[in-house]
Amino acid sequence: MSRLVGRARELAALVGALDGIEGSRASWVQVTGEPGIGKTRLVGELCEIAEARGALVLGGRGAELERDVPFGIVIDALDDYLGALDESRLADLCGRQLGELCRLFPALAGLAPRAKGEHSTDDARYPTYRALRALIERLATPGPLVLVFDDVHWADVASIELVSFFVRRPPEARVLLVLSWRPGQAPGLSDALSVRARDHAATALSLGGLAEDEVGELLRGALEPARLAALYSVSGGNPFYAQALAPGSTAGSVPIHRPSEGGGAQGDAMPEAVAAAVRGEIEALAPMARLLAHGGAVVGEPFEVELAARCGGVPQVEASPALDELVAAGVVHPTDSPRRFVFRHPIVRRAIYDSGGPGWNLEAHARAAAALAEWGASITLRAHHLARCAARGDLLSAELLLEAASEVAARAPASAAAWLEVASAIVPHRPETAGTRLALLIAGARVACLLGDLPGGLEAMTGALELVPAGDARRLALVAGCAGAEHGLGRFAEARRRLSATLDELPAAGGAGGVGRASVYVELAVSCLYTLEFGEAKTFAERAVRESAGRDRVLEATARSLLAFIGASAEQAENRAARADRAEAAAILDRLGDDDAATRLDALYYLGWAERLVEEYGAAVNHLGRAIALVEAGAGSQWLIPTMIEQAKALACRGKIAQAKEAAEAAVEMARVSGVDFLLLLALTAEVAALAAAGETEAAVAAGAEALGIGGTGSSYHAANVRRQIALARLDGGDAEGFLAELAAIDGGGGGGEGEEGNGDMGTVTDGTACRLLEARCQAELALGRTERAGDFAGRAQRLGAQLGLPASSGFANRARARVRARVSPEEGLAMAREAAVQFERAGAHLEVARTAVLVAELLAACGRTAEALAEYQAAGDALAACGADGAARAVRLVRRRLRRVSPAALRDGVAARGPGALSRREREIAELLADGRTNRQIAARLSISENTVESHVGAILGKLGVNGRGAVARALSRDATFLAGDTPR
Repeated sequence: MSRLVGRARELAALVGALDGIEGSRASWVQVTGEPGIGKTRLVGELCEIAEARGALVLGGRGAELERDVPFGIVIDALDDYLGALDESRLADLCGRQLGELCRLFPALAGLAPRAKGEHSTDDARYPTYRALRALIERLATPGPLVLVFDDVHWADVASIELVSFFVRRPPEARVLLVLSWRPGQAPGLSDALSVRARDHAATALSLGGLAEDEVGELLRGALEPARLAALYSVSGGNPFYAQALAPGSTAGSVPIHRPSEGGGAQGDAMPEAVAAAVRGEIEALAPMARLLAHGGAVVGEPFEVELAARCGGVPQVEASPALDELVAAGVVHPTDSPRRFVFRHPIVRRAIYDSGGPGWNLEAHARAAAALAEWGASITLRAHHLARCAARGDLLSAELLLEAASEVAARAPASAAAWLEVASAIVPHRPETAGTRLALLIAGARVACLLGDLPGGLEAMTGALELVPAGDARRLALVAGCAGAEHGLGRFAEARRRLSATLDELPAAGGAGGVGRASVYVELAVSCLYTLEFGEAKTFAERAVRESAGRDRVLEATARSLLAFIGASAEQAENRAARADRAEAAAILDRLGDDDAATRLDALYYLGWAERLVEEYGAAVNHLGRAIALVEAGAGSQWLIPTMIEQAKALACRGKIAQAKEAAEAAVEMARVSGVDFLLLLALTAEVAALAAAGETEAAVAAGAEALGIGGTGSSYHAANVRRQIALARLDGGDAEGFLAELAAIDGGGGGGEGEEGNGDMGTVTDGTACRLLEARCQAELALGRTERAGDFAGRAQRLGAQLGLPASSGFANRARARVRARVSPEEGLAMAREAAVQFERAGAHLEVARTAVLVAELLAACGRTAEALAEYQAAGDALAACGADGAARAVRLVRRRLRRVSPAALRDGVAARGPGALSRREREIAELLADGRTNRQIAARLSISENTVESHVGAILGKLGVNGRGAVARALSRDATFLAGDTPR
């Protein structure tokens, strides 16, 4: 390795990042700069230091000519290391993800048996990412891990998506991830890194050229000043360019022009003098060495000598002497793996590849593909070469490319799309090739949809329909796929017309055509749901039930699940009428084997959604969980992301917050890589709710802001749902005014209206969620001292709860009544709160049971029943922690500590003694410091008191202000003019 010159400051920053990986969360380094600027050399120095300290160092490099090979940079980094481990160690490292990792890494191929249907999952990218993150976390135990991805700008799309995922969801381990790349050439990664750059765990370095004296040092003083100045002028201080032009290189006789004559070294443009130097270096090689270099450049990096010789047409007897010459000339270097070599620099490899000429390269790729086939290499490695040499009419190559694309589509759809494009181009349009063209169109449609290219998917499916003969069962699946794409594009009328036209093509009702008609009726019902036409949707779903009953139990269950969902989404009369359909759908699905249930996962999806809406949370979690398990077992389904979203909501309702966050996180990441903005909007909305339930208010609001950026504002139904979730998150964080402001932003203008007319907080919400919103509105009005208006909202909640007849909805209504009544009679409010707790318990809404226990404890304290209040606070805190609502649990514990120090008289006045005016002088001092963002330690030092005393006062402050977190103190103080004026009671 050459000497590192002139990078002392940058190296110190990298070593500082290395020093900082002693915690439990990954740290990040990004090194950017133009080609040849020394990114790889600088990172190499860091790796040597890390290895000397005992860290595990693994690295991979993106390759310009292999950007279609899936996960190439990741495989380059980890495959050799994993292949050198024994099976026991691999089992420990891979854990439950062994099967997933065996499908990714060639070194592990065959270690785990292939499960039936494992490659049929429509989108396996997130499971792959999750498995790799778990592997990295284990690799970082017991010592730290330094994971280097070099030349990321040349990595394949799957690798870039994976690295972006790591940036957004860092491994929870002692990992230093080092990325080097050219800025502006990987937009997805750039966006992720721009967010991480604001994190204290990120280090960003942008390398510029060396100074003139540093270039002289790099060249060991071999140039006189005038010659050095000329060389520096052309190279711009770029180390690679300077070394290529230095005396002793093959460019020694190349004239060095100044920038005004020959161009500078800006961006990716290589100065002509440098290009000529590299060409001269290649031309100076002996013929066999040059052929071996050409073969290696075609094979890829790192290359094996035998394959490079076969590819370059070098006799095996000549390969070793040729290799010796390449190593002696510094063109290639050995790696840690025997018989595998890399080029000195990607620029050198590219120059050698280009110098081979298009015709020679075509033949070389063909030789590489043939050799790999003889040696039993994977279809994906062969596809990389076939895509570069296949000729028009070569049906065998087209079929192999189709096979390779199908193999990787679920995990690397961008690579699959590239291979399918080549295959489609070489298959002629003749009658005898119709079958191949149809298969390519169907595969292309799937890949396009996985990439979020709905127009491309729709075009491919439309083309496929033209090749499918009438009566072919595949027509219905393609029509359903076309309608799904049109729904995703907002072309609802077109989808409806397509489905109706297909219905006209089918035989009359009953008989053999019944099942086909039923499947179209199901799609028509779904189409109506997109436009909120519940009456029309119900009509189509009922027809589907009639046509499928006794003919197709799975389809019947799907139609009944739709009816159950439609009823649960409408008025209570419809809700009751749908109970029989819900019960029958559940009975059918529960009796079905997994193979049958996997054919229509939308049945489980709509049933689970309906069960959540009618507050059968346990059943919803079970049915949605079964759908997800079927996908993970290999059942392909475009319903996976929607099902994960709905599962997150059901888990949150059930009070399983940690699981809800995990499901929502998975849905968000899957939606990101899907490229479908609508799915990402829905997933982020679920994540807002899960984060808010966990007490992570700031993270919830940030996720909501991202969702609104996707869905826009205004009258959008889904944007209104986002606003409601953000509002609830703000209220949970103690920000009543922020809650009302979010509701006021919902189109409809009723967010701040009076009485029954103010409906902006509800909009089209008709299920039990409305009762929760009304209780929240009541709580906010009380926090702002508007008791009469709070009573109006409590009354609305009570009427709606009685109409719905659902336990959790009644619980929200009674809790709202309890809050209002407690202002007059804490004892009566206490009785109502306990009644609400019983109703939440009936619904299995464990988080709401815990939240109600907090209110019960507060009212017990207000009644002067201190011992009971302390016990209730303890139980509430434990229950909140068990649910995963850690932020709320911490706040409750603080209030409990404060309760021990407050007099009974103050407790009896506790419900009314709220707000900044209730703070003592010392509490006021501490509140002001809290509002300034000071920590307990800083406050203690400032006021010369102990941290324990500060903590006790903080609990009292939170209780008197009626907020759950320190971050809400400033907002609470800013609402009180008396406090701002300094007239606080003692």
